[in-house]
Amino acid sequence: MFGGSSSMSADDVGAYCKYSAQLSDPTFMKDSLGYDVDKLAALRPHTPAQLQSDVQLLQADYKAIADQRRVYVQLKSEVDPAYQRIKDFHDQICEAS
Repeated sequence: MFGGSSSMSADDVGAYCKYSAQLSDPTFMKDSLGYDVDKLAALRPHTPAQLQSDVQLLQADYKAIADQRRVYVQLKSEVDPAYQRIKDFHDQICEAS
């Protein structure tokens, strides 16, 4: 599905595993997603190209939630699938090793 982690350096895999493991599940932590904005910024340089748009979307949406410009229920349909793709890739490359 993701083309494997062969295009990622060992350092990128390690950093991706570290930062993606720190992300909160939005379905449970909808009121404190703003805390993940910095974690997503740290994750972004280590994220493969096919997931960059998901990281960018979560950064923007989580910031909007933290700034109280939007609420989770307004963004749920785009936040949940983006988070799930990031988590699935984490499980694929981090849990298998």
